[in-house]
Amino acid sequence: MGSMSKIGVCYCPTPPGRSKVGSSTSTSLVVSSSSKGKAALSCKTTLSHIHTCALIACLRAPSAELALGAARAALNTGIQVDVLLNTRDGEVLYIPGVMTPTEILTAYNGGAKIVKLYPVSALGGVEYIAALKKPFSHIPMVASQGISIGQSREYIIRGASAVVLSDAIFEKESVKQGNFDCIAQRAQLAASVANEAVKDRKMVQAQ
Repeated sequence: MGSMSKIGVCYCPTPPGRSKVGSSTSTSLVVSSSSKGKAALSCKTTLSHIHTCALIACLRAPSAELALGAARAALNTGIQVDVLLNTRDGEVLYIPGVMTPTEILTAYNGGAKIVKLYPVSALGGVEYIAALKKPFSHIPMVASQGISIGQSREYIIRGASAVVLSDAIFEKESVKQGNFDCIAQRAQLAASVANEAVKDRKMVQAQ
């Protein structure tokens, strides 16, 4: 564990008039990557970080201050935090939300470097993404929605480049109350599980 574990944190403030969750196209991520105050990195580097971390913690908070406090709580445990910010400044990596094979192919042919499979648990979970990776092994996929920390390992090994964890790490009441100790514990566990899963994934791919 320790400094070898990594976690990506995506701060997604809820916009006014947010669209309903029923449509996969309304769940896209727009992120850029920075680290410890450095300038935003390129899309290629951000994509590499996603593959290496295999974990994106999607953080929704009432304020940027609480979001930064939650991210720092994870950082203080010794985890390497790649902060993925929802921003229009600098180069950004667009991750469109998809559900079906047709949507995956359309997004990829349209220039997407990686897609987000949402809502993955409702679509069939691990087995669904594993089935999709057979014809689309060349398309990186992020699994999102309803994934627990314990389930993340199986998703990563079976085909997900990364998993998106939201409440599993940033539990709503903990964020609202500023209970950063609880968030730190959850983040540390999630990062440890993802770190081991990445190692296991490499072993499986080498076979």
